[in-house]
Amino acid sequence: MNTIESSYHPVALSHEQSVLLAVDADNLFINRPHGTKVHYGALLKFAEQFGRMRGSNIYAASPHPQHLDNLAHRLRQVGFSTAQMCQCRVHSNQRYKSDVDTRITIDLVCAANTQQIDTVILASGDSDFLPLVEYLHCQHIRVIVIGPDEATASEMKVKSDAFFHTSEIAGLHMTV
Repeated sequence: MNTIESSYHPVALSHEQSVLLAVDADNLFINRPHGTKVHYGALLKFAEQFGRMRGSNIYAASPHPQHLDNLAHRLRQVGFSTAQMCQCRVHSNQRYKSDVDTRITIDLVCAANTQQIDTVILASGDSDFLPLVEYLHCQHIRVIVIGPDEATASEMKVKSDAFFHTSEIAGLHMTV
C-alpha cells in the first residue's frame, strides 16, 4: 500500500477506499494567496489518489444569482459531480451571509448515513466543521482536511486523520 505525506503524518492510499470530496469554495477563495486564482480542478486530481471517487461536491455563495449559474456551469465542466450554489443574504450592516456550511454538513451527514463512504476529503479550514469531523469519525469514516495555509483552525488540523495545506496541492493556486 502506498502512502502520501501530509503536514502531520503519512496517509495510506488505497484504490479500494470510497471517497467523497466536499469543497467550501468560498473558504479557499477568500484565503488564497494574493495575486492568485484557485484552480478547483486540482482538488479533484488530488482527491482521486485516495481511492474510488464516490462524488465531488463544491459549494459556493454569491449575492448575484447570475454569477452562481455561470460558476456552477464552469465547475461541472471541470469535473465536479455536484455544484451547490447558495445565494447570500445581505444583512443591515452590508455583510453577506450564506448557509454553505450548513449545506455541506447536511450533505455529508446524509452521505455518511446512506452511502458506503470510507473517506471524506473536506476542503475548508473553518472550525464550524469540527462537530461534523467528530460525527464522521463516530461513523468510522476517515476525514482528510485541506485548509488555507494561514486561515485554518488548529483544531481542524488536530482532529482530522490527515491535514494538507492548500499550498501542498499541486496546481491549486495559479498566478493571475
